[in-house]
Amino acid sequence: MEITKDVKKNRSTGIGGSDCYSLMITQDWNTLYKLKVGDIDPPNLDKKFNVQLGIFTEPFNFHWLTQKLLSDNKRTNKGIHIDTSKKITYEPDPSTKTIAISDDISLLLYAHLDGYIDEHQCVIECKHTSENKTLADLTETYYPQVQHYINVTDSKQAIISGIFGNKSHMFDIIKRDDKYIEELETAQKAFWSYVLTKTEPDKNS
Repeated sequence: MEITKDVKKNRSTGIGGSDCYSLMITQDWNTLYKLKVGDIDPPNLDKKFNVQLGIFTEPFNFHWLTQKLLSDNKRTNKGIHIDTSKKITYEPDPSTKTIAISDDISLLLYAHLDGYIDEHQCVIECKHTSENKTLADLTETYYPQVQHYINVTDSKQAIISGIFGNKSHMFDIIKRDDKYIEELETAQKAFWSYVLTKTEPDKNS
């Protein structure tokens, strides 16, 4: 996977969606800190099979989701209907938001989305996972990342769209969770304080 200069810059100057997994799920603040201050390099994912598979199947995942949302059947579209594929955007321009840590210090939050539906103020996140995983597993794992994207884009909801092995495609709708977003921002600001002061966290979260 090629890492662009913009992504590299964002990783060192702010917090993105994948960082939220480390902050809230694994709670491995130490490794994330070392990445942000440049003590270690980001892992090279060019030869990581599951990552590359997800990259190559993402356009198909997005296409399959689009067909479901175009359906008039509410059981198929789950209440998010679009009447033309032109109303759903694939890989929109990155979004950013700045939050205050103190009166004179701010933190950049950024979001690189897989897709977006303006009409429904809806983020789209595509994943390819094991056929042994459930849709609930997918939602729980990526909940911090999705809520981060909802926050950065000031959206109402998100779709997590999953391919499970080579057997099925399912998607779920995740509503904006302001209480969780507040908790997430608190963790983000606390973590970034370590980065600003070049102080390695004394424990994992």
